[in-house]
Amino acid sequence: VNVAKMEFQETEYKFGIVEAGEVITHEFAFTNTGKVPLLINDVRSTCGCTIPEWPEELIGPGESSSIQVRFITTNMRNQQKNPVTITANTYPAKTKLYLTGVVIDPKEDS
Repeated sequence: VNVAKMEFQETEYKFGIVEAGEVITHEFAFTNTGKVPLLINDVRSTCGCTIPEWPEELIGPGESSSIQVRFITTNMRNQQKNPVTITANTYPAKTKLYLTGVVIDPKEDS
């Protein structure tokens, strides 16, 4: 099948325990293991606190790139599992990445 294929080194980044207000940044590296150039059409999160950045140019077969995701933890608490959905010319057309961890408020512990 002549489609692009995104092969990620990891699809979930576990950031551990952080204090509210911290900004978590992670880069999800991938390689196009398909037979045609890869075009990422869109990358979305379910929350304005999670901001993805992605390459807009074509990624040829065998080439690598990454999607950077920032998670702003201000006003967040407890367990977090923030999905980022990628839409591209792949099969399947959508791929999900996750940032997971726990956000604590140090003021609540005093």
